[in-house]
Amino acid sequence: MEISTALDDRKSLLSISQGAGGPAPPSSEDPEQIFDRSACLARVDGDEDLLGELAKIFLDECPAQLAAVREAVARGDCQTVERTAHALKGAVGNFAAHFVFDRAECLEIQGCLGDLTQAPETLLELERGLELLKPALEKLTPQGAK
Repeated sequence: MEISTALDDRKSLLSISQGAGGPAPPSSEDPEQIFDRSACLARVDGDEDLLGELAKIFLDECPAQLAAVREAVARGDCQTVERTAHALKGAVGNFAAHFVFDRAECLEIQGCLGDLTQAPETLLELERGLELLKPALEKLTPQGAK
């Protein structure tokens, strides 16, 4: 790889890690603004029960995943930020929650680049997005559908 290509790749990653060009934060608590329900259903072949189970698993595991990201940011542990944000990004990706996915990806890239100067702000945005996503996903669970 040429040096100029490597520098261009690093600049692109840096731009992504700063949220440039990413989705805007949801402007309301409307589930359609927070996640794409039809895309979620398409991923599970229209199986609403399976989608509800995935939502329940996510809601059960998300607090521990978020705590791990939060602790790694507080310690300045780039490698753990990258790894834990990547795992959270993958879990969020199941729900087509674009803003939350983007914030997790930004944290992952910040960890990869070894620069966590913007991580506290990105983490706060991630937490806000998850707070909006949580009630929308709760409605998908067997308990929430009642």
